[in-house]
Amino acid sequence: MGGVAIVFGLALTALLVQFAGQVPPAFWTGLFLIALTGAADDLFDLQPTIKFAAQIVTALLMIYWAV
Repeated sequence: MGGVAIVFGLALTALLVQFAGQVPPAFWTGLFLIALTGAADDLFDLQPTIKFAAQIVTALLMIYWAV
């Protein structure tokens, strides 16, 4: 669950220094999807193939959204 704390710390810091608006929404979406995957893994002990599939889908989403 440490990854979730890191993500929220990053997001809070970005908002406090007004940096969040300069970062593309694709980055924030990808960041939170990866954090949710990590949290789900901590809670439910996901299989490596499921985690890898979630990472691939997140990366493809970010690439598609950024283009």
